[in-house]
Amino acid sequence: MLEPEELALIEFKNNPRAKKLRLTASKIKGLELTAPKWVNFEDCKDFLNQHHSWIKEHLEKIQNETRDGIFYPDKKYKTFKHELVFIPGAVLETKCRISANKIKLYYNESIDFKKNKKIQDLIKGALIEVLRNEAKEYLPDRVAYLAFKHKLKYRNLYLKNMKSQWGSCSYENNINLSLHLMRLPVDLIDYVILHELTHTVEKNHSSRFWNLVEKFMPGAKLLDSNLKNYHPELF
Repeated sequence: MLEPEELALIEFKNNPRAKKLRLTASKIKGLELTAPKWVNFEDCKDFLNQHHSWIKEHLEKIQNETRDGIFYPDKKYKTFKHELVFIPGAVLETKCRISANKIKLYYNESIDFKKNKKIQDLIKGALIEVLRNEAKEYLPDRVAYLAFKHKLKYRNLYLKNMKSQWGSCSYENNINLSLHLMRLPVDLIDYVILHELTHTVEKNHSSRFWNLVEKFMPGAKLLDSNLKNYHPELF
Protein backbone atom coordinates (compact mmCIF):
# COMPACT_ATOMS: atom_id res chain seq x y z
CA MET A 1 0.00 0.00 0.00
CA LEU A 2 1.38 3.41 -0.98
CA GLU A 3 1.78 6.01 1.76
CA PRO A 4 0.03 9.42 1.32
CA GLU A 5 3.40 11.16 0.94
CA GLU A 6 4.28 8.75 -1.90
CA LEU A 7 0.97 9.38 -3.64
CA ALA A 8 1.64 13.10 -3.40
CA LEU A 9 4.78 12.64 -5.54
CA ILE A 10 2.79 11.22 -8.46
CA GLU A 11 1.23 13.61 -10.98
CA PHE A 12 -2.19 12.57 -12.26
CA LYS A 13 -3.06 13.48 -15.87
CA ASN A 14 -6.27 12.90 -17.82
CA ASN A 15 -5.94 12.21 -21.51
CA PRO A 16 -9.14 11.82 -23.57
CA ARG A 17 -7.21 9.75 -26.11
CA ALA A 18 -5.81 7.32 -23.52
CA LYS A 19 -7.28 3.83 -23.62
CA LYS A 20 -5.76 2.55 -20.39
CA LEU A 21 -3.83 3.64 -17.31
CA ARG A 22 -0.17 4.33 -18.02
CA LEU A 23 2.59 4.94 -15.46
CA THR A 24 5.85 6.63 -16.52
CA ALA A 25 8.98 7.86 -14.73
CA SER A 26 11.67 10.37 -15.66
CA LYS A 27 14.07 12.59 -13.73
CA ILE A 28 12.62 15.64 -15.49
CA LYS A 29 8.89 15.05 -14.96
CA GLY A 30 9.03 12.59 -12.06
CA LEU A 31 6.30 9.95 -11.82
CA GLU A 32 3.20 10.49 -13.95
CA LEU A 33 -0.01 8.49 -14.15
CA THR A 34 -1.97 9.10 -17.35
CA ALA A 35 -5.59 8.00 -17.21
CA PRO A 36 -8.57 7.93 -19.59
CA LYS A 37 -11.34 10.35 -18.62
CA TRP A 38 -13.69 7.56 -17.55
CA VAL A 39 -11.31 6.23 -14.84
CA ASN A 40 -12.00 7.56 -11.33
CA PHE A 41 -9.50 8.35 -8.58
CA GLU A 42 -10.14 5.15 -6.61
CA ASP A 43 -9.36 3.05 -9.69
CA CYS A 44 -6.13 5.03 -10.07
CA LYS A 45 -5.17 4.33 -6.45
CA ASP A 46 -5.85 0.61 -6.91
CA PHE A 47 -3.67 0.59 -10.03
CA LEU A 48 -0.86 2.38 -8.22
CA ASN A 49 -1.00 0.02 -5.25
CA GLN A 50 -0.70 -2.93 -7.66
CA HIS A 51 2.52 -1.36 -8.94
CA HIS A 52 3.79 -0.48 -5.46
CA SER A 53 7.24 -2.10 -5.87
CA TRP A 54 7.84 -0.49 -9.27
CA ILE A 55 6.90 2.93 -7.88
CA LYS A 56 9.17 2.55 -4.83
CA GLU A 57 12.09 1.58 -7.04
CA HIS A 58 11.64 4.48 -9.48
CA LEU A 59 10.94 7.08 -6.78
CA GLU A 60 14.27 6.20 -5.17
CA LYS A 61 16.02 6.33 -8.55
CA ILE A 62 14.52 9.73 -9.42
CA GLN A 63 15.41 11.15 -6.01
CA ASN A 64 19.01 9.99 -6.47
CA GLU A 65 19.15 11.52 -9.95
CA THR A 66 17.64 14.78 -8.70
CA ARG A 67 20.38 14.97 -6.08
CA ASP A 68 22.78 15.29 -9.00
CA GLY A 69 21.44 18.85 -9.25
CA ILE A 70 23.38 19.61 -6.07
CA PHE A 71 26.83 21.11 -6.59
CA TYR A 72 29.75 19.26 -5.01
CA PRO A 73 33.49 18.83 -5.79
CA ASP A 74 33.33 15.32 -7.27
CA LYS A 75 31.18 16.36 -10.22
CA LYS A 76 31.98 18.54 -13.25
CA TYR A 77 29.81 21.52 -14.20
CA LYS A 78 30.24 23.52 -17.41
CA THR A 79 28.49 26.36 -19.18
CA PHE A 80 29.10 27.53 -22.75
CA LYS A 81 32.49 29.04 -21.86
CA HIS A 82 33.05 28.46 -18.15
CA GLU A 83 33.85 25.57 -15.85
CA LEU A 84 33.08 25.42 -12.13
CA VAL A 85 36.26 24.70 -10.17
CA PHE A 86 36.30 23.77 -6.47
CA ILE A 87 39.36 24.98 -4.55
CA PRO A 88 39.65 23.68 -0.97
CA GLY A 89 41.69 25.51 1.66
CA ALA A 90 41.81 26.98 5.16
CA VAL A 91 39.26 29.71 4.42
CA LEU A 92 36.76 31.13 6.90
CA GLU A 93 34.24 32.25 4.28
CA THR A 94 33.23 30.50 1.07
CA LYS A 95 33.70 32.75 -1.96
CA CYS A 96 33.13 32.61 -5.73
CA ARG A 97 35.44 34.34 -8.19
CA ILE A 98 34.60 34.52 -11.91
CA SER A 99 37.39 34.72 -14.48
CA ALA A 100 37.50 34.49 -18.29
CA ASN A 101 36.69 30.77 -18.37
CA LYS A 102 36.42 29.62 -14.74
CA ILE A 103 34.06 29.99 -11.80
CA LYS A 104 36.37 29.41 -8.84
CA LEU A 105 34.82 28.38 -5.54
CA TYR A 106 37.12 28.74 -2.51
CA TYR A 107 35.82 26.69 0.39
CA ASN A 108 36.76 25.00 3.66
CA GLU A 109 37.12 21.22 3.36
CA SER A 110 34.87 20.70 6.38
CA ILE A 111 31.80 21.88 4.42
CA ASP A 112 29.08 19.33 3.67
CA PHE A 113 27.92 20.55 0.25
CA LYS A 114 24.85 18.33 0.15
CA LYS A 115 23.42 19.84 3.34
CA ASN A 116 24.52 23.47 3.04
CA LYS A 117 21.79 25.47 1.24
CA LYS A 118 23.70 28.74 1.60
CA ILE A 119 26.66 27.34 -0.36
CA GLN A 120 24.34 25.84 -2.99
CA ASP A 121 22.63 29.22 -3.45
CA LEU A 122 26.03 30.95 -3.71
CA ILE A 123 27.15 28.59 -6.49
CA LYS A 124 23.84 28.82 -8.32
CA GLY A 125 23.95 32.63 -8.11
CA ALA A 126 27.44 32.68 -9.66
CA LEU A 127 26.33 30.31 -12.41
CA ILE A 128 23.28 32.44 -13.22
CA GLU A 129 25.52 35.53 -13.44
CA VAL A 130 27.83 33.70 -15.85
CA LEU A 131 24.92 32.35 -17.91
CA ARG A 132 23.44 35.85 -18.16
CA ASN A 133 26.72 37.33 -19.40
CA GLU A 134 27.29 34.48 -21.86
CA ALA A 135 23.73 34.76 -23.16
CA LYS A 136 24.07 38.52 -23.73
CA GLU A 137 27.35 37.97 -25.56
CA TYR A 138 26.25 35.07 -27.77
CA LEU A 139 22.49 34.85 -28.31
CA PRO A 140 21.54 38.23 -29.87
CA ASP A 141 24.02 37.82 -32.73
CA ARG A 142 23.09 34.17 -33.20
CA VAL A 143 19.36 34.93 -33.35
CA ALA A 144 19.98 37.78 -35.80
CA TYR A 145 22.16 35.54 -38.00
CA LEU A 146 19.68 32.63 -38.13
CA ALA A 147 16.75 34.98 -38.76
CA PHE A 148 18.62 36.64 -41.64
CA LYS A 149 19.76 33.30 -43.08
CA HIS A 150 16.21 31.88 -43.19
CA LYS A 151 14.43 35.19 -43.96
CA LEU A 152 12.50 35.21 -40.68
CA LYS A 153 11.53 38.43 -38.90
CA TYR A 154 11.09 39.05 -35.18
CA ARG A 155 10.48 42.24 -33.19
CA ASN A 156 12.49 42.05 -29.96
CA LEU A 157 14.68 39.52 -28.18
CA TYR A 158 14.46 39.07 -24.40
CA LEU A 159 16.89 36.95 -22.37
CA LYS A 160 15.39 35.67 -19.12
CA ASN A 161 16.09 33.26 -16.28
CA MET A 162 13.29 30.99 -17.51
CA LYS A 163 13.14 27.75 -15.52
CA SER A 164 10.24 25.92 -17.12
CA GLN A 165 10.96 26.35 -20.84
CA TRP A 166 13.86 27.06 -23.17
CA GLY A 167 12.12 29.72 -25.19
CA SER A 168 8.86 31.20 -26.45
CA CYS A 169 7.51 33.46 -29.17
CA SER A 170 4.68 35.93 -28.54
CA TYR A 171 1.90 36.79 -30.96
CA GLU A 172 3.73 40.08 -31.52
CA ASN A 173 6.80 38.04 -32.63
CA ASN A 174 8.88 38.87 -29.58
CA ILE A 175 11.36 36.07 -28.88
CA ASN A 176 12.09 35.03 -25.27
CA LEU A 177 15.08 32.79 -24.60
CA SER A 178 16.24 31.19 -21.37
CA LEU A 179 19.69 31.98 -20.03
CA HIS A 180 20.04 28.23 -19.47
CA LEU A 181 20.46 27.71 -23.20
CA MET A 182 24.11 28.44 -22.48
CA ARG A 183 24.35 25.00 -20.82
CA LEU A 184 23.28 23.18 -24.00
CA PRO A 185 25.33 21.85 -26.93
CA VAL A 186 25.55 24.33 -29.83
CA ASP A 187 23.23 22.34 -32.13
CA LEU A 188 20.49 22.36 -29.48
CA ILE A 189 20.91 26.11 -28.93
CA ASP A 190 20.39 26.65 -32.67
CA TYR A 191 17.43 24.29 -32.65
CA VAL A 192 15.65 26.20 -29.86
CA ILE A 193 16.32 29.53 -31.61
CA LEU A 194 14.98 28.25 -34.94
CA HIS A 195 12.01 26.61 -33.22
CA GLU A 196 10.97 29.97 -31.77
CA LEU A 197 11.77 31.91 -34.95
CA THR A 198 9.56 29.53 -36.92
CA HIS A 199 6.70 30.52 -34.61
CA THR A 200 6.89 33.99 -36.18
CA VAL A 201 5.40 32.27 -39.26
CA GLU A 202 3.39 29.43 -37.67
CA LYS A 203 1.95 30.01 -34.19
CA ASN A 204 1.14 26.34 -33.56
CA HIS A 205 2.84 22.96 -33.75
CA SER A 206 1.05 21.79 -36.87
CA SER A 207 2.63 19.63 -39.56
CA ARG A 208 3.31 22.85 -41.51
CA PHE A 209 5.28 24.19 -38.53
CA TRP A 210 7.40 21.04 -38.23
CA ASN A 211 7.98 20.92 -41.98
CA LEU A 212 9.34 24.47 -41.83
CA VAL A 213 11.60 23.71 -38.84
CA GLU A 214 12.87 20.60 -40.63
CA LYS A 215 13.52 22.70 -43.76
CA PHE A 216 15.52 25.25 -41.76
CA MET A 217 17.34 22.60 -39.71
CA PRO A 218 17.31 19.01 -41.03
CA GLY A 219 17.03 16.52 -38.17
CA ALA A 220 14.96 18.91 -36.05
CA LYS A 221 12.70 16.17 -34.70
CA LEU A 222 15.70 14.22 -33.41
CA LEU A 223 17.10 17.39 -31.82
CA ASP A 224 13.71 18.02 -30.20
CA SER A 225 13.89 14.51 -28.73
CA ASN A 226 17.48 15.08 -27.51
CA LEU A 227 16.41 18.33 -25.85
CA LYS A 228 14.18 16.30 -23.51
CA ASN A 229 17.37 15.01 -21.83
CA TYR A 230 17.93 18.51 -20.43
CA HIS A 231 15.86 20.86 -18.30
CA PRO A 232 16.43 24.55 -17.43
CA GLU A 233 15.90 23.90 -13.74
CA LEU A 234 18.20 20.87 -13.44
CA PHE A 235 21.93 21.64 -13.62
